[in-house]
Amino acid sequence: MGSIKRILYFGIILSTIVGFASCDSTSNPAPPSPQKVDTVALKDTADSQAVHIAQPSITPKGETFKDSITVILADSTAGVSIRYTTDGRTPDANSNLYTRPLVFKSSTALKVVAILNDVPSRIDSANFTLMVPDTIPWNTTITYGRLEDARDGKVYRTVMIGDQTWMAENLAYRNTTGTNDSVGMCYNDSKDSCEKYGRLYLWTEALSLSSSLDERSWQGTYPHQGVCPSGWHVPTDSEWTKLVKFVGGTATAGTKLKSTAGWSKGLGRSDNGTDQYGFRLLPGGSLLAKLSYRVSGTEADLWSSTEGNRYQGELWYAYASSPYLEVYSDNKKNRNSVRCVED
Repeated sequence: MGSIKRILYFGIILSTIVGFASCDSTSNPAPPSPQKVDTVALKDTADSQAVHIAQPSITPKGETFKDSITVILADSTAGVSIRYTTDGRTPDANSNLYTRPLVFKSSTALKVVAILNDVPSRIDSANFTLMVPDTIPWNTTITYGRLEDARDGKVYRTVMIGDQTWMAENLAYRNTTGTNDSVGMCYNDSKDSCEKYGRLYLWTEALSLSSSLDERSWQGTYPHQGVCPSGWHVPTDSEWTKLVKFVGGTATAGTKLKSTAGWSKGLGRSDNGTDQYGFRLLPGGSLLAKLSYRVSGTEADLWSSTEGNRYQGELWYAYASSPYLEVYSDNKKNRNSVRCVED
């Protein structure tokens, strides 16, 4: 009988312990394991957002025009805002907001971006060039000389200013024979631009040097013929400075040397020169190494044979909105005009 009581006693105790353990487990469940966050999936979602913002469209996609041109911007992605610049700068969220068709009355470098939730699309760009008069007037009071380039037969007018004889138009030499271009290019790949403004040359092309000197110093001698006809050469900074001093100094040289037509400073306004000396400085624009244009009709950019440093050559430039003709150092890989001076 005593043994049976002891067995029942231990059974009751064991049941009580199991019951307590069960109650404790129910009232204090084990914390759930942390949920794994798929960071790769989140990144992919963000990337796909950027990828699926379509690049905006520009219609028409760059043209040469008379008087004015209307340009329409659009984007196939819903909810985007379209931002644009007209001065060659990269557009961002603070740039002009497109709300209606754009009307240009002067040469314009347009760049466009679509933005959604602070995420930008790829940038699109187009150049619109105001057609200059078919004939930019010559100074009828000047007696011009004549230069025939024996390499291609092209004839240029020349003009004496002080004791220097200059070409009165930009160089347009491309190669000796054949139809393929070997040196220089036309602004906006337009034959019409080449006929009006001449060709645009890399600094090494202008000096007929190896392209390896785009990023190396050149230890050359002067005068240097370069791409100019025989008996002529690419002017040095000293020769440009002599010209500028003769016509009255840098502060007025731009006005006195610029052509009397073809210059535009935007919004339909022009700021042509007086062409007092028959130099007929033309607004040929230029092509930057990053493949965007300094707009023709608004500025003239002319190489000097003087080297600025291993990466730059000296450049003489004039703007439509300024009376100056000045010098600065420009990337050798940019394309600019050339005026030759006689040896």
